[in-house]
Amino acid sequence: MNLGMHQAQRIEQRQALVQQQVMLHPGEAVEQFRTDEEKKQVSQYEILKQLQALLEKGEYFDPEHFSLEINREIFGHPLEARLGNFGRDIEEIVRFYGGSETFAQSAIALLGSQKDERKDIPGQIVHSWKVMKSSPYFEGEKKNKKILELIQHLKEKEADIAQGLAIISQSAEITKQKEIVDTSLKKVEAYAQQDIRIIPFAHSVVFPLWKAIGTRNEQVTNEDADSLYTQIVDNLYMLDRDLRVTNIENIAEAVRKNGLSQLLTESRLPLPLQVYVNQLVSDPENRNKIIQICNDVDFHQGRELKRKIYRGFASLEELAHNESILVHITNNVQGSKSFGSVLGALSLVSHDPDFVYPFDLQSEKDIVRNLRLQLTDKSLKRLNLGDATLEKYITRLESDERFEGIGKIITTLAGYSHFQNEEQISLLREIVGVELDGKFLEWRYSHDKAKQQLAVLDDKIDSWRKNSKVSRLIGELDALKSHIDSIKNIAPKLIETYKGHYEEDLEDEAKIRKHIEENEQKLKKGTLQKHEQKELGFRTALLREQRAYIEIIQGLQTLTIDNYQAMLQQADNLAKKRSKNPLYNNAIWIKEVLDQPVYREARKISVIETDDLEALLRMGEKPIPHCQDWRANSTLNESLLSFAADANKKLYHVVNGDDKPVGMSLVRLLEWDCEPTLLIENLYANEWSNDYGIALVGSLADKAASINAETGKSVRLAAPYSSGHAAHNTNIQVKDAFEKFSDQYKVYIHEGRINITPPLSKNTDEYWDCGIGKIKSGRSVKIDVHYITFGEE
Repeated sequence: MNLGMHQAQRIEQRQALVQQQVMLHPGEAVEQFRTDEEKKQVSQYEILKQLQALLEKGEYFDPEHFSLEINREIFGHPLEARLGNFGRDIEEIVRFYGGSETFAQSAIALLGSQKDERKDIPGQIVHSWKVMKSSPYFEGEKKNKKILELIQHLKEKEADIAQGLAIISQSAEITKQKEIVDTSLKKVEAYAQQDIRIIPFAHSVVFPLWKAIGTRNEQVTNEDADSLYTQIVDNLYMLDRDLRVTNIENIAEAVRKNGLSQLLTESRLPLPLQVYVNQLVSDPENRNKIIQICNDVDFHQGRELKRKIYRGFASLEELAHNESILVHITNNVQGSKSFGSVLGALSLVSHDPDFVYPFDLQSEKDIVRNLRLQLTDKSLKRLNLGDATLEKYITRLESDERFEGIGKIITTLAGYSHFQNEEQISLLREIVGVELDGKFLEWRYSHDKAKQQLAVLDDKIDSWRKNSKVSRLIGELDALKSHIDSIKNIAPKLIETYKGHYEEDLEDEAKIRKHIEENEQKLKKGTLQKHEQKELGFRTALLREQRAYIEIIQGLQTLTIDNYQAMLQQADNLAKKRSKNPLYNNAIWIKEVLDQPVYREARKISVIETDDLEALLRMGEKPIPHCQDWRANSTLNESLLSFAADANKKLYHVVNGDDKPVGMSLVRLLEWDCEPTLLIENLYANEWSNDYGIALVGSLADKAASINAETGKSVRLAAPYSSGHAAHNTNIQVKDAFEKFSDQYKVYIHEGRINITPPLSKNTDEYWDCGIGKIKSGRSVKIDVHYITFGEE
């Protein structure tokens, strides 16, 4: 269809569709817009419901007859081709436990009677159940019924059955050690009794530990397996429940290097802290000093103190000369409270580009005073806060871990040269002030630009403001291939970053290699003076780093499932070396993406709509680092504050079952042809399938329908044709999801051109992540889109 389709043609087509553009509320007049996996799950529950009814009528005669009834239900279902394995798994489980009517009733009830908001995937549960009962680690299950009792226990406690079973099955598959499997079963059962939130937390923590143990020929005892949970999982849950600064990869590396038994035996601090100490301090005598400092009543009784020390270690990890700094601190403090005071002050200011540690000072009081002065006189001075605001800021930093993260971002931005103009600093100061008063969200929808930004809603903004979180199911995905594809897609951005930083082309690799060889020869001769040798060694190390990044970027072109391990090792080597290089965060990201679990089964995700300040400020950081990343000193991110401050922008995160972001899109509310329009901008993801698109479009369809109901206006849901920029290969179209939506609800997918002058941003610059890029606020924009309309046009 031509973009310039005449209005009369559009009217004629709408009439032919006979009111097919309707307000759509999933679950009301029409069938819910489901992913393929959700259709399968609903079908599984329908079958379980029919089997339950059959059992209640007393029509169970024997396992053979029950198998026939299962097959009848499955082969009479429209999705029978996708439900065969489900039926066979149920049959096998019923027969395995003796095939009695009582057990059949129990099994069907376990699989089909969970509360709606906690429903797992019945097929996934029964398949895991089947695999586990056949495992040599569960020999005797028919008699002792350990797995059966665990599933019953998890169901009673309304815990996540799928993740609970995954912890145990992964321990069996990867470690191949009965002691770990037995302990995992007991721990999952205990967590369900103690706090069901620990189960998904534990699932996100133990996988890299299982992998580390699996690489070693080490027999883990029952005592060590139990200590793994108490010393690592439980301690991390206490120290870093939201996994903000966790060093689980460092712990896994320590297990891989030293063995779990040795690590546990030598640990005299909570193990996550001990791993940091081992990593930061090479001298055993200095390590012992830290352990002695923490061997007092304040430390053993102080949960918040431990957290402060833990965050301080995480900050030190990012600093050059971190060992010297830590040694100086240990030599000038008395006790753990004093130690925590210095580390706490350090963590608040260490990210500042002008930070200098005061090695010349000799007491806790003087060191803390100096660090606080650096915070106020360097980082915060740029914001020009009043005395009362400054005092409130410092107090909040010391007591609120979330605000500490926000403060780190704000002061980092304030340190960039492109944030030094009065408009940017003024906006940063304004954001700080309202956040300190606990009124950020109120301010975001009521500041001097907000009314015009939301004018299309005619002051009916409740539906737009209200955030949603929806758990969805997605089908099988070749995750490794998806992860590889996402990494290959960032190649253009890495090339741009490389050229900008080094001011050289990748083709200069041969010249760099030759330069390194020449330097190494000079160093070997031993004719240089000490300071010359040190300087040349430093420059050679930088050249080696540059060559390593060239190799990674060039390797992206030929990255496959067969050779990804080499890329993972290269990225891991670079990630271990702390660096100010702008490519460093990309190396970490590549390593984290490739080191994720390689799954193909169905699983849960959540689509989260948010206007949270920290989430908005971090929008360029995860799941893929891109041009809005606050950590990069790039003029492109001077538009970042528009996303945080403007009332007409929302962030949509797609997170996996461990709450780790796997996809992200910025959605912008526009007035187009006098109609509210939700524009889905570029999606960034490290894995993707059509089911993800359906989940996202489903959430946005709900948003459009609710705005339609509140305002009485037709609402458009629009997606651009393309990213419009060669370096934005991260763009993932939602056209397939639009087409499925159109097929299901018989609505028309229009094509059109958004040609508007948008309302002014609160920021001087905006970034339109659909081809236009960075522009001055208020400039007109043109975007070619597909769109669906909710409500009569």
